[in-house]
Amino acid sequence: MSTETTAGQSTGQIIELSSVNPEINQGLWHLALRRLRRDYLTIIAIVVVLALALLSLLAPVISKNILHVDYTRTSRTTYAGIDTEGHILGTDDIGRDYFARLLYGGRVSIGIAFTAAIFSLVIGVSVGLIAGFYHGGRLRFIDDFVMWFITTLNSIPTLYLLITLVAVLNGRSGSGGVGSSISLSVLSLILILGFLGWTGTTRLVRGEALSQREREYVMAARVMGANDLRIMFIHILPNVFSIIIVTLAIDIGALILVESTLSYLGLGVQEPVPSWGNMLTDAKSYYGKGNHLIGLPAVLVTVTVLCLYLIGDGLRDAIDPETVRR
Repeated sequence: MSTETTAGQSTGQIIELSSVNPEINQGLWHLALRRLRRDYLTIIAIVVVLALALLSLLAPVISKNILHVDYTRTSRTTYAGIDTEGHILGTDDIGRDYFARLLYGGRVSIGIAFTAAIFSLVIGVSVGLIAGFYHGGRLRFIDDFVMWFITTLNSIPTLYLLITLVAVLNGRSGSGGVGSSISLSVLSLILILGFLGWTGTTRLVRGEALSQREREYVMAARVMGANDLRIMFIHILPNVFSIIIVTLAIDIGALILVESTLSYLGLGVQEPVPSWGNMLTDAKSYYGKGNHLIGLPAVLVTVTVLCLYLIGDGLRDAIDPETVRR
């Protein structure tokens, strides 16, 4: 009788706790979404980034079908003012519509940063999982080699390394003609930024893999006969997914800055293909002639990068289990 009373009291306490704090019966991702919905600054940043990405993605539709302009077509009205002959933001030094070039420039800059971030994320997550999983084990030389390589690579000044590699690849691609130089310029940037941007992700994932490999679910998978690759990419990988999301948002913002810097120095995307970086380079000649053209690419780069950093910070606060529990 006393046992039934105790069980009934325990059940009643659980039901009471669940009614007071319904978050007990909810998963971590559901709690993260609830917390994210209350973070208005992160929501605003997400809306801004999605709006800029959508406008850049629809650049051909907006420029040709709505505004009836072309980002490559020149006219005699150079440095035309705002709303002159259908040009919303005027024209540049050779009469090209500036608003259309900003849209296409965002398409190139955001596209390069997003693709390179995905590329570096795949490399960083894979290498980090392997290095962390085999740390201190029979294949510990893998972790030793990876950490040695990362330390050596990070000891080289990143900007100097980027400038050297991009200059070499652009020099080689230039021998194939103008068309090949333009296409390989974008491709070389994606490959270089992807190959050089994975070290930070690897360190984060490696540290988390070191912690996760000692958990009970990993030991249970070993007992059931799962091989190392299955444990790493089926069992451990979902548990580091929160780190991956936050890292991706921050990396995209950082790579936009890197691409803009290289293009500003004349080593990134080459004309006539627009990007926010090479449009900043052209803006140096607009002083005194086209004041309405100064600073617009810089504002877009600043807003986009700031919003991506805010998104990364907000996602980290929403997903982190300790933060959610508090």
